[in-house]
Amino acid sequence: MSGAKNSLESLDLSSNLLKGPLPDFTRFSLLRALYLDNNSLSGSFPKDVGSFPSLVYLSLSGNQITGSFPDLSVFPSLQTLDLENNQLNGTIDISIGQLHKLRVFSCAFNLLKGTISKAHFSNLSSLWHLDFSQVGFNHSSLAYIDLGGNDLNGSIPDAFGHMVSLTNLSLLGNQLEGGLPKSFANSSHLQSLDLTYNNLTEELHEFLQKLSRSKNSLESLYLSANRLKGPLPDFTRFLYLRELYIIDNSLSGSLKDIGSLPSLVELSLWENQITGPFPDLSVFPSLECLFLHNNQLNGTIDISIGQLHKLEYFTCSFNLLKGTISEAHFSNLSSLRQLDFSYNALTFNFSSDWVPPFQLYAINFASCKLGPHFPKWLRTQNEFYELDLSSNGIAGHVAEQTQDSFVVQLVWVAFLEPLEKHFDWKIIQEIGQMKMLETLDLSANKLSSEIPGSLAQLNFLSVLNLSSNNLSGEIPLSTQLQSFNVFAYFGNPDLCGLPLPNKCLGDPPITPQRKDKSIQEDEDRSITHGFYVSMGLGFFFGFWGVFGTIIINSQSRHAFFMFLNHITDWIYVTIALN
Repeated sequence: MSGAKNSLESLDLSSNLLKGPLPDFTRFSLLRALYLDNNSLSGSFPKDVGSFPSLVYLSLSGNQITGSFPDLSVFPSLQTLDLENNQLNGTIDISIGQLHKLRVFSCAFNLLKGTISKAHFSNLSSLWHLDFSQVGFNHSSLAYIDLGGNDLNGSIPDAFGHMVSLTNLSLLGNQLEGGLPKSFANSSHLQSLDLTYNNLTEELHEFLQKLSRSKNSLESLYLSANRLKGPLPDFTRFLYLRELYIIDNSLSGSLKDIGSLPSLVELSLWENQITGPFPDLSVFPSLECLFLHNNQLNGTIDISIGQLHKLEYFTCSFNLLKGTISEAHFSNLSSLRQLDFSYNALTFNFSSDWVPPFQLYAINFASCKLGPHFPKWLRTQNEFYELDLSSNGIAGHVAEQTQDSFVVQLVWVAFLEPLEKHFDWKIIQEIGQMKMLETLDLSANKLSSEIPGSLAQLNFLSVLNLSSNNLSGEIPLSTQLQSFNVFAYFGNPDLCGLPLPNKCLGDPPITPQRKDKSIQEDEDRSITHGFYVSMGLGFFFGFWGVFGTIIINSQSRHAFFMFLNHITDWIYVTIALN
């Protein structure tokens, strides 16, 4: 390309398989746009690079560029600089302050650290989009800032509050401390504020007072996984608030103090210390998601929940709720998909012929009173993938149902309450018809007889626990059942066969084959080398594939929080029962 060095203005080599060190492009004196993103370029910026006055757009994202941050004064015309998803380290060079034409600057997901001062940005009057690390500056044109997933510490810079055009600010996944700066009282256009996963310790009502000028603009407020404290304040003035996430903090007080929020769609306050009776939910007419589990709510569930015709997800497990749940609570909830009342003292009272207007995906009624007979309305639910009816007073025998309802019958048997364990049960042969089953935990019941061969037909089964029962006979031979470890079958004295050490009668003895020592050593070295290479690559791509998606995508973040909640509840129940 040397013949084009005095004519080339734009070069786009993005999304190829280019590799090797980053070359010096300054000999292309007229080059205005250079796109090398999504390749495998490595090495550091050339240290002796000359002036590059014509370059306006530079994109190097998605490579493996290392070393310290470059001297940016050689790019005086730069308007867009994208360096995200590399391995740059050290501090941000102060030369960035000389790029007075810079509008877009992204340096997220690097290894940068150190201090950012106003001197870095004092001349950047055109800056509109910033995505990289801690900042401290004041510009009226800046609207969007995303600094998530860095290692920022200290307090939130005052300068953010002076950015009068700021609409979106994300600082999630850092180590910021203290509270919201008083300067945020100047912010009147803020639409989304995400401070999830930090170490903020302010009283929530003081925090909220500093956002008073954003009362007519704020739509999303994410404060989960901090150490915010104090009673719940009144949010009524935030008329357009749609999403409120304050998960895993130290909030107290009563839910009724939140006030009326007609635009609220998602309310998540789980894992706090909220007390008092259940609120009148009619003040949230637009609510679709309500997550209140792991608090200290008491009293009964207000019948006003029946007015939330848009409600899809409702969880209030691990509270102190009691009283009766009737058809009036749910008759209008045609959109409901998840319902979790687990570990409360609630009693269900429905007429025998009631048919709910919804189809649930997840049903969790552990420790609630559903008995004495299996509820007929549950037999109408045929789309669920999660069902927990443990410790709920159901007794007797569940009548034989259609093939679709074998799930209900099996899971009921799987989660017998401790008081009912004087019954002897067996795993039904029809379990093989549950083709999509992924998790099966029948531990610590009084299951007897042999393991049915049809269990080997569950190709999607990834978690199996049959421990602490009275199972006997040989574990059916299949790739699927022998792939689980011994603890899946532990505590069944009369059970035999792989992976258990006790052999069944008639099994031939296993004689290990001897290998040549030199061959064995070569194999060991090959396995060891491959193991470490695979482990390193797997960790890198697995970590950023998951964590990066959680940081960038709000729906993924929502799903992630729900996943963490299910894992926490499972561990809690397992410890309690054992």
